[in-house]
This record gives sequence, structure tokens and C-alpha cells, in this order.
Amino acid sequence: KGLARSEWLPDEFGESIMELFRELKRTADPQGLLNPGKVVDALPMDANLRYGEGYRSQGWQSTLDFSLQGGLTGAVEQCNGAGVCRKDTGVMCPSFQATREEMFSTRGRANLLRALISGRFPVEALAEEAARSALDTCLACKGCKSECPSAVDMAKLKYAFQERYYRTHPRPLRDYLFARFDRLAPWGARLAPLLNPLMGSAPARWTLRRLGIAPRRALPRFVAPRREPPLGGSRPDVLYLPDAFTRYTEPWVERAALDVLHRVGLRVCLLKTLGTGRPLISKGFLPQAKTHLTRLLDELRRLDPAGELPVVGVEPSEIYTLRDELLDFFPGDETVQSLAGRAWMLDEFLLRRPEALARLREGVSGAGRRVLLHTHCYQKARPPADDGLPAGSEATRALLETLGYAVEMVGDTCCGMAGAFGYEAEHYELSMQIGELRLFPAVRAAAEDTIVAAVGTSCRHQIADGTAREGVHPAVLLSKDLTKDLTGLKDL
Repeated sequence: KGLARSEWLPDEFGESIMELFRELKRTADPQGLLNPGKVVDALPMDANLRYGEGYRSQGWQSTLDFSLQGGLTGAVEQCNGAGVCRKDTGVMCPSFQATREEMFSTRGRANLLRALISGRFPVEALAEEAARSALDTCLACKGCKSECPSAVDMAKLKYAFQERYYRTHPRPLRDYLFARFDRLAPWGARLAPLLNPLMGSAPARWTLRRLGIAPRRALPRFVAPRREPPLGGSRPDVLYLPDAFTRYTEPWVERAALDVLHRVGLRVCLLKTLGTGRPLISKGFLPQAKTHLTRLLDELRRLDPAGELPVVGVEPSEIYTLRDELLDFFPGDETVQSLAGRAWMLDEFLLRRPEALARLREGVSGAGRRVLLHTHCYQKARPPADDGLPAGSEATRALLETLGYAVEMVGDTCCGMAGAFGYEAEHYELSMQIGELRLFPAVRAAAEDTIVAAVGTSCRHQIADGTAREGVHPAVLLSKDLTKDLTGLKDL
């Protein structure tokens, strides 16, 4: 019967039977330690309510819109305490799965945020620091958004909290480096012949340690991308969203995606705006991220005033920003809502173009080759698509299997890198612990002739650091098969 109905048991069973219940309980548990107040000696169901008569909550202003959750306080109070986040499967709360610490679960973080907004701490600064400590280990994987029964969006709450916290607290210098990677990466690529050799030097490592970057973490190497010829006067079929990661550190991934789109007969226009400001969002630079997104929207309106062209990319964190956070930055904007419905990962898009998929089948034959596939957390968190076709992780699997590959999924697990998280010195050990939960063992157990495929940039770096194996973006795999040149994955 539990807490909610125990007070009515005397009416159901009568006092004589209830006294037998009490005698049994006293005999088995004379000190009243085991589930006190259950079945016998129960408090009324309206006692100890979370929302007592004097409960008051006060949130704060955020650049993100929380109106669909009933405001920021409503988003915090959305957690009903069921504790489904206290589990060891799925994506939700990878830091809890690795540590088993309650404060690192979705419920633990929500409770501390609730204490902050309701004045439960004697001093607000203490509540703020407690919430900061809990959210510091949140990887913003969005697993809770899809796996929590109440759909608590802790990633969004983390961004909003960071925005609040750093209004009155100094930021680590490295936050600016991570958040402005899109501005720094082009310079890194230009200076790659000089910069890359220096990155492993003792002075550079000393500097990185001073910045709080994990010394054991392999840093990305900058690579100058190839120039894409302009489209000319013809109208494009697709707008391609570039990102700083697959343009300046893994340009073969961008090149492969464009190659696939061209070879299936599509005219592609590359956007000049680099990414969606994802690193800014992840570090809580929300006003700056909104400025970046405004610039992207302006470019899209110039290129596609009718708002009809699909926007395609290969980095999940960037594409799904257009489907998630963009709506929170510009609530009620119909053009933004339209764009969110036209933003696709490359695999999702190809599955929705029968003529392109047919041409792809003609040029690509997986021939039963085994692929161990790890998808990005944001892909795992995707809801079913309105059109009934595969989305998120299932789209990647479906496309590869359609083309003849034998796909084995690693499973619903986070890699542990989460962008900048795994590079931060204080998070390095936890990052690797999360990788060891399921991803690293699966990769190590894979046969040598099994292709290890990973969609996210962070995931590929984590696999390399944790297992010394190379993760391949599925677009590279398809492009190589189209050219029938399977020698070297980085020669595109």
C-alpha cells in the first residue's frame, strides 16, 4: 500500500487485524528501522508534502525560454522524485552510473536546484555552490530528456544555471578557449605546421596544465580544409551546415559528407556561418550563442527566403541544436520552427530522399562487412520522427544496414567525453570511468576486421584515447565505398 494509502488500512481490515500487523512489525523490527510509517503507524497522506502550505519558489531570468515547462521553476519542479535516473543502463546520468552518487543523478541535481529556488538553504550562496557542484559533473547528454518519465531536461537547466552563476563569479580562462573554438580553429588550421608540433612540447603541456586541461588527453590536430568550389548560379538542393570540428580537425569528414551528397546528384551550398554556437551554449554563454544563431538565421533567410531547403550536417551536437535549443532562443518564431523541421543529420536526410538513396545503393555495397556503431548521445535522445522514418541512432543504423553493412550497436551508453568535459583536468578520471562502463570494453572486444564507427567528434576522440582504435564517421565509410578506394580513411 505504501505511503499514499496506508492511513486507510484500518477501514479496510479493522482494528483487530491491524493490531496483528503491528505485532508482526514489532517482532520483526523492534526498533522501527525498516520502512517506518508503511502499512502501520502511517502518517496521513497530506503530511510531509513537497509543496507545503508555506512553499515558495523563485527562479531567475534566462536567455532560454522555459514557457513550455511553466517557467524555469516549473522545469526544476518537473522532477517528481521517482528516481528512475538511479540506474545502470541507458544514457541518462552517465556520471551517476559511474559514481553511484545521488547528487550526480537527475533527481539529485533537481533537488538541489529546488532547494536553491525555494530558499531551503540558510544562505543562498551555499545553495548556489551545492547546485554548481552537482551540475559540474553533468555531461549534458540529454539522456534524461528521453529516459526520465517526467522528461526533466537537465542539460537545459545546466546551461541556464551556468548563465546565472557566471554573472557574479569569474570564469576559468579555458571556458573562453572552449566556447570560442569556432573562432580559434581557423587560425589553428592556418598555423598547423607550426602549432601541431608545439602542442606536444613541454612548455605547451605546462601551459595546458595551468589552464586546467588534462595532461593525459590527446589534443586534436589542426588540418587545413580543402576549398569547396562555389555552386554558381544554380539553385541548391541542400544547405550544408559546417562545424569547426569536422572542418578544421577532421576535414576528411566534411569532405566525405559533401562527396556523398554530390555523388547522389544533389547540388550543395555550404553555409558561411560556422556551426550553431554549440560550444557557447555548452558553457552557458547564452547571449553570445543567441547572437551567433541570429547571424546563422540571417544567412539562411538570404539563401532560402522561402524557407524550403533542408539543412544537413554531420555533427549531431550542431544539427540537433537547430531542433532543440534554437526553439528555446526564439520561441514562437514560425521561421525558426520551420527550420527545426528541416534540419537533418546526413543519414536522416538520405533516408528521406528515395532517389538519392537508390543512387547510393548503386555505388555502395557494404558486402556484409561488420561495423560496431557508437552513436552520439543526442542521437540516442531523439524522439520518433513525425514522418515515421528512422531518426537519431536508428537512422544511422538503418542507412548502413540498407547499404549492406552488418551493424552491431554498442548500446545506449555515453562515451564520457561530452565535448570539453573530458578535456578538463578535474573531469578526466570520471570521463574515462564512463567510457569503461560499456563503450571501451565493446571496442576492445571487436575483431580487428570490424570497422569501429562513431558519429560524434567527441566520441571518436574518446575511443582513440581509451582504446587506441580509430573511430570512423559513417560518412567517410560511405564516401570511400563510392570511390571504391578503401586505402586510408583520411585521404579524402
